[in-house]
Amino acid sequence: MSKRNRKRKVENVSLPMPLAALVVFIVACALLYVWLDCRCQAVGRQLRQLENRRTELNRVVLNEEYKWVQTKAPSNIERTLARFGVSMSWPRPGQVVRIRDAEGRPLSRIGESVASHRYGGRELFHE
Repeated sequence: MSKRNRKRKVENVSLPMPLAALVVFIVACALLYVWLDCRCQAVGRQLRQLENRRTELNRVVLNEEYKWVQTKAPSNIERTLARFGVSMSWPRPGQVVRIRDAEGRPLSRIGESVASHRYGGRELFHE
């Protein structure tokens, strides 16, 4: 059997437990910070996309409202009727139907939509 060399000792460098716990805590906090920063940036990107989508939808809504107003203008209706050869006259008073809201109040303004009356005249998409 070989003899153990007592002169050659291997020194173990040990890290004190409180210092090791502190290092682990700092690393965990750093990882948590990086994760939270990534999440905040992702939410910010999503928010920008949603805001751009809302702006685009508002533009589409305004465009469709403009087209609808142009379509229902009396001059355009008469022009369209003439183009298709439809002969119509104005309705007699007994043929007119008055639309009322849920509380029984008549819709007073010409062209007032039921949807805008239902939502209290508020815009559905705010800028």
